[in-house]
This record gives sequence, structure tokens and C-alpha cells, in this order.
Amino acid sequence: MVSVVRDWHRLAVVRIYKQKQRNKVTGHIELVAPSDGCFELCFVESVVRIAHILPPTSYTTRSIVQDLYDGDMYLRLHHIQ
Repeated sequence: MVSVVRDWHRLAVVRIYKQKQRNKVTGHIELVAPSDGCFELCFVESVVRIAHILPPTSYTTRSIVQDLYDGDMYLRLHHIQ
């Protein structure tokens, strides 16, 4: 947590991926991880949607997005601490 003008905010360590096209066979959104391996900080309150990123496998060189919830589930559960 960090204090900004006497208000406490939660931080998250995130990794920014580049989105490629949607796979025509599986329908998954394909991602490419940053080559530098860097991470960034963001305020948890600024997160709009969460997703699970599956790593590359022996069948593909790209990561894919696996949606865990429908589009607004994070917003509905956001108030639960």
C-alpha cells in the first residue's frame, strides 16, 4: 500500500502484454510477452478487468487469455475486501 495525500491505495505489480489476433481455430486472444521482462506498478482501483494468462505450450509460442469471469464480474466483486 502507498499513501497519496493521506489516502491509502493498494498497488499491483503487472506485466504488460501485446495483443495479437484472435486464434481462428480456438477463438483465444493471443499475446506476446514483453521481451525485456519488465513489470509495472498500477493502482488496484484502476483495474477494470482481470484475466488469467496461460503460458506458451509445446503447440504454440504465444500466451493466450483465459477469461475467468464475465466482463463485469470484477466490478461486481470489487467492493469485497
